[in-house]
Amino acid sequence: MALRACRSRTRCSPRQACRRPRRRAATNVRTFALLEGSILAAERRYPEALEALEHAAGVQASQQPALLQKKAEVLLAMRRPREAAEAFDAVLADDTRSPDDSNPRGYL
Repeated sequence: MALRACRSRTRCSPRQACRRPRRRAATNVRTFALLEGSILAAERRYPEALEALEHAAGVQASQQPALLQKKAEVLLAMRRPREAAEAFDAVLADDTRSPDDSNPRGYL
């Protein structure tokens, strides 16, 4: 298997094959925060779960409905009904995966 030359601004030797992009792609921080928030919510550690879900705000479009749903559930469990209702409304208003759209934003 031949190694391709690095396309970054600094030149890497062919043996190095520029590992930086692979390292960045290995961990999706926002998706990990969503998973962490879900686990913390299952453990009933709601304030920590809400904080993790806030950190996951820039998650991929295909995961936005799950993020909004989990955030609404956590707010409801924390007995914050007004904020929970707003979050549930955001879930309903989110058209990321609308069946009416021929190319939903979640699937590019």
